[in-house]
Amino acid sequence: MAPDGVLVVGYGSELRGDDAAGPTAVRRLAEYGFSALDVHQLTPEIAERSAGARVVFFLDADAGLTPGEVSRERLDGRVPASAMGHYATPAGLLHMARVAYGAEPEAWLIRMGCNQFEIGEGLSAEAERAVSRAVEEVLSCI
Repeated sequence: MAPDGVLVVGYGSELRGDDAAGPTAVRRLAEYGFSALDVHQLTPEIAERSAGARVVFFLDADAGLTPGEVSRERLDGRVPASAMGHYATPAGLLHMARVAYGAEPEAWLIRMGCNQFEIGEGLSAEAERAVSRAVEEVLSCI
């Protein structure tokens, strides 16, 4: 069972192959009892949910990483207001949670190396490996 106060947010398109790695990882973490958000893209409304958490993990596919690999980066909500331009970022949402709700949860971005983002459903073998590693990464941090 996941500890209280931990939110996992997975984002990406289910219709673009490996871009579904974030939502897939979050659904697997939900099976462990985590409070989970499986979304197509990050939106400002997520700041409120983040503000209520002690720890937030953002999970996303990344074409810049070696397929199958995973990276973890500590996030800081002390970013310029311009971080919330035409689209939301994890750091921008944390900034909004701090400014609007006075909350500063510990936060991490977990990127999963993926390489197939064409229209289509289903993850590549490399993305599946990255999803498994990302789930293990979150579990090891708790």
